[in-house]
Amino acid sequence: MENNSALKNFKLGVKSHKGKDYQSALKYFEAASDHDNAEAEYWLGSMYESGHHIAKDEVKAIFWYKKAAEKGVLNAQYNLALIYSETEVDYKYNQNRASYWFEKAAKQGHAESQYRMTERYVNAIGVNPNFTKAYKWCKKAAEQGMEEAQLYLGHIYHVGIGVTANNKKAFYWNEKAAEHNNIYALYNVGLAYILGEGVEKDLSLAKFWIKKAIANNHPDAKELWEENELDKY
Repeated sequence: MENNSALKNFKLGVKSHKGKDYQSALKYFEAASDHDNAEAEYWLGSMYESGHHIAKDEVKAIFWYKKAAEKGVLNAQYNLALIYSETEVDYKYNQNRASYWFEKAAKQGHAESQYRMTERYVNAIGVNPNFTKAYKWCKKAAEQGMEEAQLYLGHIYHVGIGVTANNKKAFYWNEKAAEHNNIYALYNVGLAYILGEGVEKDLSLAKFWIKKAIANNHPDAKELWEENELDKY
């Protein structure tokens, strides 16, 4: 059961922080953390990381984030992983720790962490390369509506990274990303309609998507438009 004193101090800390009384917030969060309140530990990590009206201190930020992360606080796991991933000293060691915490958060359903693990398994950052796991995490993030993951999953299916290549599925995920107005997805969908890859060839629809890619300043869209004389459709 949550310690009543810890819960009270945590709530007072949040109230103080919202009221921009940061010194009081710090005091209340510290009091709550004395009783192992995980959310208070997360807030302390956040305050020390940002240096918002207190002295910025990455060592203390890591200390508090780690305590909260070990208790399963999702955002603490993600923020801790970010700090480790951006640390240049002891690169290999810190990248291993970053991957450990990104994967912890990914397993809790955190889409950004799932996508980070995709990149890490593809590029062997803090983990051994594993295209099957990269595909698995990318698909999970894409299914949550993450634009970057949807675009990359389209690439995974197009090339066949950790899964059998499938142009229909590649088209499906590129179209999903295009719904977010992602310029690369807009271009990919238009190109698929030109080539008839994963979808029936249709230059009128190609015109629609490439026009949107041009409007969003894709660097190659105008050239593709002119090469295929899409103004005729």
